[in-house]
Amino acid sequence: MPTPRPEQHRAAAAWRTDWAQILALNRAVALAMREGPQAGLRELDLLADEPSMRRYHPYPMAKADLLQRLGRFDEAAVQYRRALDFARTAPEKQLLRRRLTEVQGSIDQAESTESI
Repeated sequence: MPTPRPEQHRAAAAWRTDWAQILALNRAVALAMREGPQAGLRELDLLADEPSMRRYHPYPMAKADLLQRLGRFDEAAVQYRRALDFARTAPEKQLLRRRLTEVQGSIDQAESTESI
């Protein structure tokens, strides 16, 4: 039996892709860019119960980014950790760890400012 070529693997992966979830997430991000992070969060919250979003790491990553922009660092950290749990590739995980470190720095800075 012949070994599948790389392009066959890519084609099979594209076939399994849930394009509706990608479009819905992109819509929420576009809305956030146009109307602000709070509007994007409202749109993302409408997708929260979608089964396809539960393990799709870009969903909590997008939510974390919007929460971070709003200064809601504790909530952003939770979402970055969730995205990290679902990320599959080393570059995705590296990016998420970096963003989580940034948010944690903001949390630490806010806590040190409060104690003054």
